[in-house]
Amino acid sequence: MLMTSRSLRKPLLALLTLLLVLATVQIGPFATYAFADPPKERQFCPYPGATETQTLADGTQVEWICKRFFAFENNTYEYWAWEYSKTIPGSQNKLTTATRYSDSPAYIMWIQSALGNGKGGGDATGSITIFGRYGTNLDRPIAARTIMQVQYSPTSGAWYTCHDTGWQQASVARSWQTAFVPQNATPDCGNGYYRTQAAGRFYSYTTNAWITSKWHYTGSMYLAPVPNLEPTVTPGPEVTGDPA
Repeated sequence: MLMTSRSLRKPLLALLTLLLVLATVQIGPFATYAFADPPKERQFCPYPGATETQTLADGTQVEWICKRFFAFENNTYEYWAWEYSKTIPGSQNKLTTATRYSDSPAYIMWIQSALGNGKGGGDATGSITIFGRYGTNLDRPIAARTIMQVQYSPTSGAWYTCHDTGWQQASVARSWQTAFVPQNATPDCGNGYYRTQAAGRFYSYTTNAWITSKWHYTGSMYLAPVPNLEPTVTPGPEVTGDPA
């Protein structure tokens, strides 16, 4: 006996629901993982402590580590995301992160500004990740901008732009974006103290406008070819930026 359309409806709806859940699961860095309704933990990476290595176009490798980086509303929700770890084969790094919450429009923005010594010349990284109000996935037009600055004399206090990526916008709407400045064995702008200035932004469908973070700065790092001839006078205390 043939099944009626009414009797087919429930199995078909169950199958479609399963297919949609499977379609949202991705593999690799910055992946979004699907959960039942609603989970306590929303992850943008597999589990805290997991690492992934990303290879850039010039062969530079950047390591990311999965972090549980904030919780709110009586710890009801926790958020995991990829945090900059280091530039391989680098052994030093500077990192500044900032989180911005908003109820109207509803979003959570996480900004990273990072500097690593990399292959010796240094590498700068700026990154933005966005979430919905309760840690849900939020795919929007999104962009990051990274400026690598240099200070030649620690007593002058003057910082100069060495590299500026401009706004690097993702080719599709998604919840993350990074902008890299890779350098090789020697710093492109000569010996000196370097730092990263980074910001992120995304397009809000609610306000029909770009929402942009403030600038965030890393601490400084002296970069020079071997031997390292770092001056005995180093820069004083540095402001790393206001809340995102």
